[in-house]
Amino acid sequence: MPQKIKYGRRERLSFARIPEVMDLPNLIEIQKKSYEDFLQRDIPPEQREDKGLQAVFKEIFPIYDLTETSYLEFVSYSIGKPKYEVNECQERGMTYAAPLKIRVRLVVREKDKETGEKQILDIRESDVYMGELPLMTERGTFVINGAERVVVSQLHRSPGVTFNEELHTSGRKLFSAKITPYRGAWLEFEYDSSGVIHVRLDRRKRMLATVILRALGWESNEEILSLFADSEEIEIKGWSDEIVEVRKEEFDTLLNRVSAEDVQDPVTGDLILTTGERIGSIEVQRLRTSSIEVVKVLHESFPSHLIGRVLSKPIVDEETGEVIAEVNDEITYEMLKRCYQRGIKKVTTLKEEDARKIESLRATLKKDDTSSMDGALVEIFRKLQPSDPPTIESAKLRFQRLYFDPLRYDLSAVGRYKMSKKLNLQITDLDLLETLVFLDTSVYKETAERLSLDGSKEEIAANISRLSEEERREILEKHGYNFDYDIRVLTKKDILETLRYLIKVENGEGEIDDIDHLGNRRVRT
Repeated sequence: MPQKIKYGRRERLSFARIPEVMDLPNLIEIQKKSYEDFLQRDIPPEQREDKGLQAVFKEIFPIYDLTETSYLEFVSYSIGKPKYEVNECQERGMTYAAPLKIRVRLVVREKDKETGEKQILDIRESDVYMGELPLMTERGTFVINGAERVVVSQLHRSPGVTFNEELHTSGRKLFSAKITPYRGAWLEFEYDSSGVIHVRLDRRKRMLATVILRALGWESNEEILSLFADSEEIEIKGWSDEIVEVRKEEFDTLLNRVSAEDVQDPVTGDLILTTGERIGSIEVQRLRTSSIEVVKVLHESFPSHLIGRVLSKPIVDEETGEVIAEVNDEITYEMLKRCYQRGIKKVTTLKEEDARKIESLRATLKKDDTSSMDGALVEIFRKLQPSDPPTIESAKLRFQRLYFDPLRYDLSAVGRYKMSKKLNLQITDLDLLETLVFLDTSVYKETAERLSLDGSKEEIAANISRLSEEERREILEKHGYNFDYDIRVLTKKDILETLRYLIKVENGEGEIDDIDHLGNRRVRT
């Protein structure tokens, strides 16, 4: 027997054998609730949350004049009553909407010529009519020019950081990282087929990844390598100059010994070993399969474990001041010989395992011609605005506005959460203030005054922790950084940790993201 089931105001006959155990859910509830949260129409202005229309107006205001003496402040907004009901709008071919007004405050100031301080001359408040705002009907629709319309939910890419890989035609895996904001310029790191890491700012021409690290304040190769690898100091011990001959039946003992001469395959003419080269397992195998009978190597007392190690500090002759080897150079037999002859007993190198993991970063450093923060900023400016003549000041301002200005860049609450979770970060006002100090913004000058310091950026950044949390936030809020929510601009720490994780991904220690996974998508309603 059919059963009578009520759906809203309608009654229908159901021939189903299984009885209804629950009511049909309200399928348009998400749309109606979302629009109510956007408008916050029935909530008093002082109790409105920072979302929807409230967030939009707070992002736009305050609006300053060219001299930054007078400005408009947002106070509140109000939504009136619609002139016609839904049925009337459909009959008349009109839009079902209500008037939107905002209350703004004009603050007029005057700058004192002697002290430079700005004094308030006048404050006025007024209501401004912004236009008609469409309202949602009880059915979750809009009436536009008499026709009923609906908003369809869309899936869009979630803000945050994602890591990807693709296969090059050569068979090499190319890894990439992408920081996607809710609003603003993208930041992308990517490998090329030769293992060099590049960065792409605002989807423009790519440049070497180490350039952006220098622009953020890590200027020298030594500083950059110390961010990704640990160092150790190794003693150079004396050795015998005796040359040892090893016959074919003893070739297995050659592993990790150092060749005393060039060794060439007599049949093919291929060079198997060069003078001063540490002999590896591949070279031992090639020697065993060749017709070579004798190989000359250095005495076993020679510190062969130092050959191929990567320097994390330059080797300098203290007597003459001559630089024998630079940072990121690999130690060779000739280099060790010169060090021992000049009485240099210790060298500082990267740990062997760390040096292997950051091989791509080392290759990038070797190609990087920039050597200072100013040089890196100018290089970035040339890539972003190739037709404009670069200056240090314009380059600093352009870079600062790209990722560190809250008016132009917004990672959003979701983006900050996903980024912090992926990279295991906890970004605080201390990290943001340190970043802005290194970028030499107006925040840097005020921080220096608060600390009563007149030193370098490094000195001021090192002493920021002396300021209380209230003082730090006061400085940042004065320059437009709002702490009603998480820090939504990038910091030095964000960019550094993204590059660190990308190198981990290359070494098989990190996880690749699936951009089509619903966890990396958001519903736009």
